[in-house]
Amino acid sequence: MNQRWTSAVVIGLLQGGIVLGLTGQAARNRQSLPRAVAPAISQNPSGAIHGRYLTVSLSAVAAEGVAPRVDEVAGRKVARRVPVSLEARDGRLIARPAGAWHVSLGPSGDRVGAAPVLWPAVEYYLPVGANPRPLLARGELWAEVSVPRAGPPRVVGLGTMSDGTFVRLW
Repeated sequence: MNQRWTSAVVIGLLQGGIVLGLTGQAARNRQSLPRAVAPAISQNPSGAIHGRYLTVSLSAVAAEGVAPRVDEVAGRKVARRVPVSLEARDGRLIARPAGAWHVSLGPSGDRVGAAPVLWPAVEYYLPVGANPRPLLARGELWAEVSVPRAGPPRVVGLGTMSDGTFVRLW
């Protein structure tokens, strides 16, 4: 019986250490990564089992030379995503050309001329009691994001823009 308790305590401590390590890493990233604000397009407000989340596509300012490719498929022009790397400059999310496919910029869908958004879309979990529907109906959704060196941006908060200033709601 004593050996069972010892094993259970050791496993519990290991699991607790993993959770604390991930929490510490997330807190360090939140403090050290550069931040930017970008327009966000909600794809599907929906309810999850424990809380609600929004899947949002973020828009980024395309740097010189970054534009979705246009191919012709069966006589129809189709827009394709291009790989980009992201940076935060003057509070804005900038997409620069890159060779890796961690993040890409392209139209939402395959329509030529559609507004370019980042892929993959990111999820943001809303706090209990938040009602994004009125904000989504007006189409005024903005996201504050932290920008890692590689990979998609991480949403820190959602809100609106008021006189050029980001107003965080959640």
